[in-house]
Amino acid sequence: MAPIIRDFQAGDYEAVARLWEASDIRVDSREDVLFKLRRDADLFLVAEDRGRIVGAVLGAFDGRMGSINRLAVADSWRRSGLASRLIREVEDRLRARGARRVWAWIHDHNHASRTLFARRGYEEWPSVVTASKSLTEQPLAEAPEVSGGDLTAEAREEPSA
Repeated sequence: MAPIIRDFQAGDYEAVARLWEASDIRVDSREDVLFKLRRDADLFLVAEDRGRIVGAVLGAFDGRMGSINRLAVADSWRRSGLASRLIREVEDRLRARGARRVWAWIHDHNHASRTLFARRGYEEWPSVVTASKSLTEQPLAEAPEVSGGDLTAEAREEPSA
C-alpha cells in the first residue's frame, strides 16, 4: 500500500526532524517549524505509511512563485516514486494558488535530488547565486560591494575599529 500524503501537523516534528537528519538536511528548531505553519501550512507535506513518517517536503509561495525545499524520503521508500508524488502534490497546490514558476532548493552535492528534479522538468540556473541573511541577529557592519566572483575572506571580515 502506498503512503498517504497529508499536511504536516505539529506532532510530526520529531519524526520529520529525524528524517531530515538521516537525509543530511539541516533540521530547524521546533519553534521555527511551528512558525512556518503560520503561513502556507498546506504546503508542508508528509508521507505516512502505517503511522510512520516516510517522506516530507516543505513548500512555500510568495504570491507569484513557489519553492520546494527539504525534500526527504526514508531509505526504504527511495526509488519508489514517493519523492515525485510529494513534488507533484506541492506543484499542484502551488498551481491552484496561481503560481507560475516553482524553484527547488537543492544542495549542489545532492546529485540524486538534482537528477530527480531534472527528470521532472526543472532546469538549473548556474548563473543564479543564492545569498542568505539572518533577520534575527544583530546586523553586521556594511559589507563591500561584490563585482564578479566570490567574496574573499578578507572582504567577509568586519572592518577594524
